[in-house]
Amino acid sequence: MPGPPESWPEETGFSLIEVMVALAIFGLAAVALVRLSGVSLASAVTLADRQLAAIVARNQALEAMLERQPPAPAAGRERAGQRDWAWQRRIAPGPLPGT
Repeated sequence: MPGPPESWPEETGFSLIEVMVALAIFGLAAVALVRLSGVSLASAVTLADRQLAAIVARNQALEAMLERQPPAPAAGRERAGQRDWAWQRRIAPGPLPGT
């Protein structure tokens, strides 16, 4: 049995295993953050595209409602967000009879 605690060698610092485990955990966290930023950037681009597509669709719906003639099938292009968007209007019956 070793002597009293006062005679034990004083331990300071971290062991090699502790440092390696800490670095592995830090590495996993860093990789997760890099992946998260990539996914976040891709989501932002997709969201911006969907928002511009919704604006183009709303513009075309408003133009169809404001025409004096009943809307007819049509297709065209519209510029939004420094980009050309192709659109196509289709006519279909509404959910209620007579609409």
